Amino acid sequence: MRIHSRVFQNLNRLIELDISKNRLNHLEKESFYGLGNLKRLCLQNNFLSYKSTFPKDIFKPLKSLVYLNIKFNSNSREPDDFSDETISDLISLESFELDIADMNAIHEPFKSKFSTLKHLTNLTRGECKLSAFRQRTFINVLHLEYLDLSTCPIQWIFNNSLSKLRNLRYLNVSNMNLFIDEYLLLFNEVASTNIKQLVIANTSDCVISKFPVSVFKVFNNTGLEEFYLNNNVFSDATGNQCEESIPSSVKLLDFSSNRLIQFCFRMPFLKYLYLQNNSLGSFLQFKSFMPSPTTQLEFVDFSFNFIYELKFSTFQRHTQLQTLNLSNNNLHNIDFDVSNMKALKQLDLSNIFIGTLSHDIMDTFTNMFEVSGLRIDLGSNVLRCGCSSTHFLRLMLNNHNHFNNSNAYNCKFDNGTSILLNNLGETVLQLEKECDKHVLIIIVVTIGISLSAITLIAGLAYRYRWKIRYIYYITKGKYTKLKLAENNKIYLYDAFISYADREQNFIINECIPNLEETGNKKLCIHQRDFIPGEDITLNITNAIHDSKRTICIITRAFLDSYYCMFEFNMARMESIYSRGGENILFLVLHEHITSRELPLVMLEIVQRQSHIEYPNDEQGNVVFWDKMRETLT
Repeated sequence: MRIHSRVFQNLNRLIELDISKNRLNHLEKESFYGLGNLKRLCLQNNFLSYKSTFPKDIFKPLKSLVYLNIKFNSNSREPDDFSDETISDLISLESFELDIADMNAIHEPFKSKFSTLKHLTNLTRGECKLSAFRQRTFINVLHLEYLDLSTCPIQWIFNNSLSKLRNLRYLNVSNMNLFIDEYLLLFNEVASTNIKQLVIANTSDCVISKFPVSVFKVFNNTGLEEFYLNNNVFSDATGNQCEESIPSSVKLLDFSSNRLIQFCFRMPFLKYLYLQNNSLGSFLQFKSFMPSPTTQLEFVDFSFNFIYELKFSTFQRHTQLQTLNLSNNNLHNIDFDVSNMKALKQLDLSNIFIGTLSHDIMDTFTNMFEVSGLRIDLGSNVLRCGCSSTHFLRLMLNNHNHFNNSNAYNCKFDNGTSILLNNLGETVLQLEKECDKHVLIIIVVTIGISLSAITLIAGLAYRYRWKIRYIYYITKGKYTKLKLAENNKIYLYDAFISYADREQNFIINECIPNLEETGNKKLCIHQRDFIPGEDITLNITNAIHDSKRTICIITRAFLDSYYCMFEFNMARMESIYSRGGENILFLVLHEHITSRELPLVMLEIVQRQSHIEYPNDEQGNVVFWDKMRETLT
């Protein structure tokens, strides 16, 4: 599969192009013509030979490219040497991922034209056969800040190989096969750079098992912040009777997944310590991993370490510790001092074969729940459901929010049966009854008070439902529409006409001509004056609030209409709560309706004579409209 010339010539705005995993085996000289704005190009996992597939000037159009990935493109087990003539056109390149050939005979895997890439700061390997760091290995990539050679089978380190990389901040040289002298030389080389993160993991079984503690002295005057030594075969990291100190600049140290049976350093400034997947149980039973009088540790992971017991004073100085992971050990009980860990937020005790916690420990934890918000994970343990554990279960019930996934905990009774603690309260009550240690606590009064309060609140809400709805819509309206000044009593409309749709002809043919055209009154008619797209309830409340009066055309259709009755009740609320008791509601009985058919609140208004009947005859109509105009005036 190939990329033909100028296939991208019309994509000059393209920023990122990913053609990985496409079985590409041929590129033409102008394959990338037109991609002048391209920032990122990924060609990994194809069949692009470094020797024959990348013609000279192929990258010349890519003036803006900052990231190039061509790794995992070897057709054989031995990667080719990538031509520096080809790469030199990428003047803006910052990050480069490629396969690296074995350069035993040639000491410059990155040849002279690489030196023109002044912005190249990140280099990551794909397939890598580099076996040595020589004096000229990195001579043409001196601007590197990030260097990942984690799969390169490095066996030899030479003087002045890495020290020239003065800007280097991150180095990953995992999977090496070095002896002690090469290790020490490597550390000395790295110490001459601006290193911040150093990763040396997955080293071969044939290398040293005792960690060379003198390494820490090498980094004493550097800016190293994170040191990853995980997945190696170190069994001893103790130094001179625990007197060696971790460099003050180092904030994270990772010795996880080694074979450590001893570990002890002074670490007054370390913040994160990873020691999971080791065999430190016997050592920690009698000794401390940190003899420093003070420490700034915030995170410690001791999971999977075959720990049966911890020395009582193990964590006495850890006043700033926030996360402690002791999961997947064999502790059975918490018998070390936790009282000074005032900042502890996460404590992982999952799968440590613990059945219960003592009164003293639970009282300490209860205090920590309030001080630091501590959360505890007891998952994958079989807790004890018996008379000796009721205090623990009661405290766990009272503080269930501080136990992770407490509904999934298992509990075993003295008779051998087990249950899932998805109903911890019922289990605790059952145990307290059986053991006769506590008086049964009945919560009926609390439930009754709660139900009474709910009933009272519901009753009040129903009693004042129209007031609540009125206040809600008025408040909502104030944020969506500019209101006229209330203190001047200026209204947008003389009257808002509330009517059912069946009376539309009456409104158009009678109301508007007699009140607006003849009477010079401004009416608010919902079919004409409501704002399109606005919520209908908001339109209604705004119309009532902006009108001097509200006139309801009462018909049977009006009484059956939800929104007509909504308008009627909103107008009542307006009279009571916004107009100081002034009657703004006026009823027009357009049909003959008996008193039994009227709602009680409407009947009350009719009995107060705040209404008028429509006569529906020529002479009576004249008097009717005169009275209507007089009412609005």
